[in-house]
Parts: sequence; C-alpha cells; structure tokens
Amino acid sequence: MAFVGNTKTYGLTNVLNFIASSRYSGKLRIYFKKLRIDLFLLQGQLAIPLNQNWKPIFLQDELKTENLASGTPPENLRTQVEEAIYEIFFKGDANYIFDRDEVPELLQNANQTDIWFMKIPTDSLLMEASRRLDDFERAQNAIQSTNNLFYATCDSSQEEPDQAKLLSYINGARNLHEIVQDSGFSLYHVVTSLEKFIQEKKVKILEPEKYLHTLQKFIQEKDYHSAFCLYKHLLLENNVDLEQLGQILFQNSEILTSPHLHHIQGKIKGNQALCLVYDFLKYASNVALQLKSHYTRTLILKKDRLIFKKGIQFLRNLLLTCVDRKIFSKDEIKPWKSILLLSEENFRPNSLIQKGLSGAVLLIATFLEELGLLSLEENLDIHTLPLTELSEEEEKDCLSFPLTEETRKIILQFILEWKEIQQNTLEHQHIVVLVRPARKKYVETNFPIIGDFLRYFHRNRNRIDEVRQKMGRQVGTVEFYAKLLYHLKQNDLRILQPKELKELVCAEMMIENYITAIRMIEAGKIQDPNDLFFQRKLEEIRLLSEESIVADDDRLIGDLASFSLAEVLQNLINNQLTGTLRITIPNSKKEMYFDRGDIFLLKEEEEASETTVSTFLDTEALNSLSEVAESQELDLEELAEIARQEIYELFLWEGASFTFILDALPEKYYNPQENVIKLSLDSQIFLMQAMDILDMWEEISKVITTEKVIFRFTSEESKLQALAMGKNPHIIYMIDGFHNVEDLIRISNMGKLETCSFLFYDLYMAGLAVPLDYRELIIKGQEAYKKRDFTTALKYYEYALKLDPKNERLQKITSGLQKLVNQNQKN
Repeated sequence: MAFVGNTKTYGLTNVLNFIASSRYSGKLRIYFKKLRIDLFLLQGQLAIPLNQNWKPIFLQDELKTENLASGTPPENLRTQVEEAIYEIFFKGDANYIFDRDEVPELLQNANQTDIWFMKIPTDSLLMEASRRLDDFERAQNAIQSTNNLFYATCDSSQEEPDQAKLLSYINGARNLHEIVQDSGFSLYHVVTSLEKFIQEKKVKILEPEKYLHTLQKFIQEKDYHSAFCLYKHLLLENNVDLEQLGQILFQNSEILTSPHLHHIQGKIKGNQALCLVYDFLKYASNVALQLKSHYTRTLILKKDRLIFKKGIQFLRNLLLTCVDRKIFSKDEIKPWKSILLLSEENFRPNSLIQKGLSGAVLLIATFLEELGLLSLEENLDIHTLPLTELSEEEEKDCLSFPLTEETRKIILQFILEWKEIQQNTLEHQHIVVLVRPARKKYVETNFPIIGDFLRYFHRNRNRIDEVRQKMGRQVGTVEFYAKLLYHLKQNDLRILQPKELKELVCAEMMIENYITAIRMIEAGKIQDPNDLFFQRKLEEIRLLSEESIVADDDRLIGDLASFSLAEVLQNLINNQLTGTLRITIPNSKKEMYFDRGDIFLLKEEEEASETTVSTFLDTEALNSLSEVAESQELDLEELAEIARQEIYELFLWEGASFTFILDALPEKYYNPQENVIKLSLDSQIFLMQAMDILDMWEEISKVITTEKVIFRFTSEESKLQALAMGKNPHIIYMIDGFHNVEDLIRISNMGKLETCSFLFYDLYMAGLAVPLDYRELIIKGQEAYKKRDFTTALKYYEYALKLDPKNERLQKITSGLQKLVNQNQKN
C-alpha cells in the first residue's frame, strides 16, 4: 500500500525524514496545484537524475537514456542541484504519494561512477530545508500578503550587487511572485530579503490608495514597463473607474507605440481580462491582444477585427444555441447542416458567413458569451504583439468579424454592465430557491421565457454555478447572472437562510446523501462563517465517509506493515495537530483523537451498536474496563492507563491501515453525553512508552514474524521447566506444535504484546521453545491432510507460505485447503 497524504497533515520534511530513517527505496510523487514532481530515493537517500543540460529531472516520464547528462559536469553542480530541491519545499501545499520499492529501472541499475545521477544525503539536506522553512515562515509574517506591492525607499547603489539588483525590481509595480519571476531569484531569497529590507526600513508596502498616483509617476518617468505591471493590479480593484484608468494610461501617444505595450506576456485573472479588453478596444487599436484559457478558449482583438479560434464542435454548439434562444429557427439552419457534417480538415468557419448567416447575430451571440466565460476564468494567458506580427496562420480556421463603430460601442457598454453584474453577483456556493408566489405566477402557468428560467430554482438544492450548468445552452452565462440578480431584486427568488440550511443538512445526512449535505454546509458557511454548526457537520461527514468526498479533505493514509505508526504519532503530537486517527483491519476499526497534539479517548459505558465506529474501544474492551473500574474503584487516570495498554495492541495489528483526518472530531467529543467518558492521555509519556514497545516488538518480530507461527518445546524437560516458572500455564499447555500464535492470543484472552513477549523472552530466549521450521511444517501438513484434517493442514501450510511467499506450489495448496475448509463449514 502506498503512503498517501498532504503537506498540511505531514510536511515534506517529515515524509522525507521518515523515508530516510527507514532506509526505504521508492518514488515520492508530489502534486502541487499546477505541477507534479517525482523524487526518487534509494535506501533513504535522494537519487537525482540529470538531463543533458545538467538540470535535475523531476518527472519520471522525462527519465530516458537519450535525455541523460554526459561529458564534463559544470562547477558547483551539487550546489545547483540542492538549490533546485530546496525550491520544492516553497511551492505551497501539495498532496503526495510514496510508492515503496517503485524505483525506475534506470536508477536501479545505475553505478556509483555514473555521472548522470547524483546521490544527495537526505539528512543534511533536510536540516538545511527545515532551517529555511523556519526563516521563510517568519519572513512571511513581515510581508503580510503575497498580493501586496512593494517599493524601495533607499539608494540601491549602496547595496551589494545581488541586493541592488533585487531592489531594482521593488519599485511599487510588482507583488512577491512577480518580483521572483522578473528578478530570477528564488522565492526563498526574495522573501527573506524582503523581510530584512522591511525591518531596515529600506522597503515599504504600497497602499492601494496610492496605486493611481504611482501609475501616473511611472508614465511621467516614461517607465512604461512598470506602468503596465501596475496597470494589471489596478484592474483587480473593484472601485476602479475604467474610463479614468484608460485615459491615464493611454492619453500619451508614446505609450501606444511603446515596445512594452506590444510585448506584454504573463498570467491574468478573468475579471482583469474583462477590463483589459475594454481599454484595448477603446484606446489601443494598433496592438493585437490575445487571451487564452486553460480550456483552449482563445480571443484575439486585432484593430478592426474580432477573432475566435474555435473548432467545428464549437460551431455546431453555437448554431444549436442560436436555435435554442430563438435567434433563428431550425429551418434557417438547414442550409448549413451539410457544412457542419464535413471533416474538420475541409471545414472553414467563415464559410458560414459567406453562405449568408448574419455576421452581426453570430458576433453578439459569440462574443458576449465568450467574453463572459473568459471573465470567470481564474487564470488566463495574456499576450500582446504588433499587428504586423500577427500572421495569417493566426486567423486560419477562425471566426472573424469586423469591428464597426456600432459593434464596438455595444461591446464596451456590455463590459461596463457585465462588470457591474460581477460586482453584485452572489458567491457561487449560495443556494437560491423559487418563492411560492413566483412559482404560481410564472412556472405553473408556463409563462414564456421567465417561467422557463425560474423553474430551475423550484425546490433547488444545487449551487448557483451548478444551476447555470444544468441550463446548458438555453441561457448564456451573462444572461443567467443578469436574470438571477433581477429576479432576486423582484423577490421571485431568495437565498436559503442558515436556519433552513441546518435543517436540510441534518435531513440529507440522515439518508446519507453527503454530497447534497456538503452543498448546504458550504452555503451556510458563506453566510455565517462563525457558526460552528456547519464546521462540525462537515467534520462529521469527513469521519463518516471512508473516502475523501470533501474538497481539500486533508488525510494521511498508510499501512502499519510498511510505515511506522510511532513516526506518525510523533508528528501529530509535535506539530500539535487536531483530528481523528482511525486504525483499521478488515473486521474492526478503532479511533483515537488529537486536540492540538493532546491525545484523547472516548469511553462509552453502554454497549455500542455494530454500526458505531467512532468509539476507540470495542464493546468487549469497554465492558471489561467498566467491570475493572467498578470492582477496583479505579479513578479516571488509572482507567486511562488500562486504555493506553489497549492502544499499544494496535501497533501490532497485522494487515492494519491507518487514516488521519485533519481537523475532524466527532460531535460527542465536543459535547459528550452522560454515558461517554473523555479520557486524556499524557502525550509525551504515551509516545515514549509507544517507542519502547516498538523497539521491543522489532526484536520480537524477528522470530514471531506472523501470528501464523507455531511453537513447540525443545523437549519434555523444557516444558516441565517452563511450568515450574509459574507464569501463564494456560499458554504453556497450548504450545504443542499444533496451536499457532493466533490461537494462543485468542484462547488465553491475553493481548498480542503480552503473549508474544512471554513466548519470545521467557521461552524462546531461554531455549525452551522454538518455532517449527519449514521442513517440519511440510511434514505435519502432509500428515494432517492424509487424515483429512484440512483445518490443521491449512495452519501448517499457511505458516509455510509465510516463510516462502513466492512458492507457487504452496500458494495453490493453501488456496485448495481453504476451499475444502470452507466447504466443510458449510456442510
């Protein structure tokens, strides 16, 4: 089983330290928001392959023989590689999967003398990474926000060359990530330098109210590059006046011919793009503007033309949309039906217009919808270039429309209205429903157009964005939000209130409809973020669901056979995390709770039902603890000690897996009922004892490798000697070469640790008892089979298979015996 988690519950330094200390080999796949990185480890050490340019290879797909480095390595190669690794720790939150023993064949077969890969001592690298992370976290507090703009107040010529270069980019036009991108320095270097500059009063944060004044200063100084950088930030301000901003930036004719205007490249948010189109459409007619989204939606503004790069499928949908919205009828579309059926290679979009379809209709239907969709995108690529550099290839197979003065005015007016709609629209998590009077007036009477729109909100349980998707082509994006705001103002629609949402959450959870319940919770948290009800119910759903169905559901998952539970516990305690640790075997699961690093158990005095999974101790253990407490009048501290011993048994469960669910605790933890006792464990004492037990078990498990182990006494005298000790006679009598360890634990009613400890230290180490060897197991298995004692034979062969797991003959024999045992049980 892979080790699965995220950096919120178990940081990258913790994961790598755990892998290094365990000397594991494998592949650590790290998934950031828009990036994947593969790190390879050999016996706990990082093994970094290098490409032909002597750069680290961080993706397995790029690990190919023809891509590997050769020749003479450059100077300071190790430092460069280590710096590239350090940068990984600063890329933000990530999910990761560690696949143990999955190492690419190229690395497995590599020799120490091979120059195309480098082994990095993990311990020393992690020490430096941890130091940098501490510095980074402290520095971030000084920066306050990565979106802040910074400007220098000192003379950079008096600084060291590197610092002077960095200060030249800190001029009030860039935020943190733009400084990193433009300067070429690492994120760590920029953040820690900014902190130092701020402390020394060499750098300050630019206040938003000074943005316009600073923009005017850049223009006066003819620093057009900085002006355009700041311009992009101004586009994000809700209260910005587009007319005023456009006039300030483009009133100087020099700007329109500036090379900076012709070569703007980078990322931009959708709502920024909306304003950008407005200004370029109105003022910068000598520049081509291209916007491209992740979904290959591309818009190009070119002086007197508007270009959409679209495929044939888009045009099919566009024509169907025009029919749905009654722009023209199905009969009017027939002349172009044959064109739409042609292959994409032979299809030319502009042939639609040449055939007579109204260009104006397509312009309005296409542009307004496309611009509306682009403005909702989180990340767009922006690129400006001179008109002369826009090749004919850019317009090939595109929809191209003339931009007349009339259509230009329509688009500009649309942008202003759409920007106002965006500012007033609701968060997409809100749930909007139809009110009864409007239902009677519009929906039940089949009122045209209005009724068709409002019926989607009748008993609605979907978020606003989900309702929009359900409407499909019938209503455009811009039209949808405009109508939504209108009908909310007319009181035809209303937002579900927190009280209603709470009732719906409980109702949906009762029928285990968790997806809908989560929608209600998100809507409630938007309206009242301080109401603990919604957060608690979200935690409850996370605990009830076996898989992650909640967005950003932070979990750490692994198995006890491959990964140390003690390491995980130490991380949870030391980092003072809160959440539920669930340990599972096929037929049982138990839980322990962490509250800012402190460990708690919940003891229920009444018998739990079979479906209850949120109590740590099972029914039998609870009853026995209750009886012990009552008979011996134990206080809670002594009761907790007994419970703690029960926990240690979990460390030894065979085939167990664990899941830690961050920031999720059951309702009864917060509000325990009278029959629930919350037991607090001393975290440090618990962890120390746990580590001692694991050290002990590591020694024991070298002999008792599985619960299938079968012991025998070395002689009759040895058995008598064992009985003379006066310890655990009921176990001694069952050591007969027939009962395995699993039987001894079950029949003796002793814990696994206590049973195995007695077998190992008191009997095995004293030379009184030994496990059956492979030869004995096969002989005894054959003898039992001849007597048709299939159950006994299965015991011997199961243990033999544990000793030789790759033996195909043993696998077949064990499988056949299991079938015979099952068949006998049925009969």
